[in-house]
Amino acid sequence: MPLSDRPAYCTVDRDLRFLSINETMLTVLKKTRDDLIGRTYLEVYPEAEGAPLHRMLQQALQSLTPQKGRLWSVPLARELEVEIFPVGGTLQVAFSLAD
Repeated sequence: MPLSDRPAYCTVDRDLRFLSINETMLTVLKKTRDDLIGRTYLEVYPEAEGAPLHRMLQQALQSLTPQKGRLWSVPLARELEVEIFPVGGTLQVAFSLAD
């Protein structure tokens, strides 16, 4: 399924800086585009350092291979279904809230 068909997605660079984000992701994160674009994941969510999603993002960057899993999001305090795809020096991140 293309990322554009996913319920929530964003693109981050190698520094995990938000480059683009869809409306669904903004709603889920309870953030505005101005809160995120140009800022890094850890600037926005410092409490997530070393947490499962942060480790998954780092693994995708290091291995340049897609990552997929169900994990606990520290900032959202919810379980997520996450897919991460390395594409041309960026990561496309898609997730949905787990049932």
